Amino acid sequence: MIQFQRKLLYNGTGSTTTSGAALSGGTGDLTDGVIATGNWNAGDAPKYVGWVIINPTITFTFAQSHDFTSATFYFDDSNGAGGVSQTGSVSINGSNRSVPTNPGSAPFSFTFDLTGTSTDTLTTQLFRSNSWVFLSEVTFDAAAPSPVPLPAAGGMLLLGLAGFGALRRRQTRG
Repeated sequence: MIQFQRKLLYNGTGSTTTSGAALSGGTGDLTDGVIATGNWNAGDAPKYVGWVIINPTITFTFAQSHDFTSATFYFDDSNGAGGVSQTGSVSINGSNRSVPTNPGSAPFSFTFDLTGTSTDTLTTQLFRSNSWVFLSEVTFDAAAPSPVPLPAAGGMLLLGLAGFGALRRRQTRG
């Protein structure tokens, strides 16, 4: 369940204007490739999705299982201006990691190590350290899928010919 404080641009199904409504089947602001380079109060507010009062849970469902290596979250850190500061920790599929203190007030990224995670669903939760948490993008990295081995064409041909030969002998006897 995702709760939004502003209208979310989204090309899938679900209500983007209803707080807590599930969204599915598309790409929204959190996975559109746009990473904010400025703070929300310096003109980049439209590039962020923000939550207040709650620790949002966001479930990302992929078309197939992947061997994930990492997830990177792009946060705003306005050092408390307007109640926006960095997130305290991030949880993915029940594993929680503290977010190191950002030394300044600029937007920053946090990479969560997912080595050994093979799944088609990642459930994330962001734990606020102030009133608001602002997130502009989430990216995922996964190992390239292993190619499916295909039988050699020559071996398949010989196996097929042997099968036809056995069938022919069986028909000749019967």
